[in-house]
Amino acid sequence: TMGLFGKKKLIPMILNFYEGELQGFQCNFPCEVLLTDNVLWIVRRNPYIEVKLDRKRITSIDILPEREYMAKFKGVPIEIPKSQYIHKDFYVIYYMSKDGENKQLVLWGTSGESLKVMKMRKELLSQRSPQSYEI
Repeated sequence: TMGLFGKKKLIPMILNFYEGELQGFQCNFPCEVLLTDNVLWIVRRNPYIEVKLDRKRITSIDILPEREYMAKFKGVPIEIPKSQYIHKDFYVIYYMSKDGENKQLVLWGTSGESLKVMKMRKELLSQRSPQSYEI
């Protein structure tokens, strides 16, 4: 969307924090997530806590359905009765900490949010320089 002076109006996604090193954030608590030109902002509203992650330090983002996430990261396949099931996708954001350690942050949302996260991931990865390495 175009704003008044031709700038894009940035609207945050509402996602739920699941786990990672965000002090003051509780599991399954909603937060606002917004990718700007420089940082990924994560904001909790009440009490107000703002976290910034330099987008250059984000290495990748996995988008996994709840069942796949639980099996891969928790070793627990989950079974939820269809009548109680709400489709959740988990977003695993891999990043390099300021100390040079590989870290991850996990958020979750519904399939509608997943389309926005996919768009964010595509935007992040499109600005990467080519790499070549041996394993």
